[in-house]
Amino acid sequence: MSIPANWRLVFGAIALACCLDQAVASTQPTSLQKYEVDQLKVWHILRSPYSGKLVAWIMDPEGYVHHLEVAEALGKHDGVVYKITKCTVFFKELASDNSGGWVEVRRTLRSPDCASAPK
Repeated sequence: MSIPANWRLVFGAIALACCLDQAVASTQPTSLQKYEVDQLKVWHILRSPYSGKLVAWIMDPEGYVHHLEVAEALGKHDGVVYKITKCTVFFKELASDNSGGWVEVRRTLRSPDCASAPK
């Protein structure tokens, strides 16, 4: 059975709309990019039973908790997580160098469960 030509056009338009929608969605800020990093708190860090990797649960100022993994975005200044340990989320973000340029700054968010433990 062959698909009529007009149906192929409809399916092509739907596929194009889905692709465009995904492209627009990828430029939208994630939940954790809506806040300054100083407003976010590490709620908990644990090992994922699925991937075996450490994941962080981050609480925003409104009290919502978000799942965060390595390579995910964080904060308003193009922050990206590069490492998660059992106590700390390590990330890089961009900061103005006061001469019109940008520099990459390494920062951390620390779990309150590990307040006295070494980094």
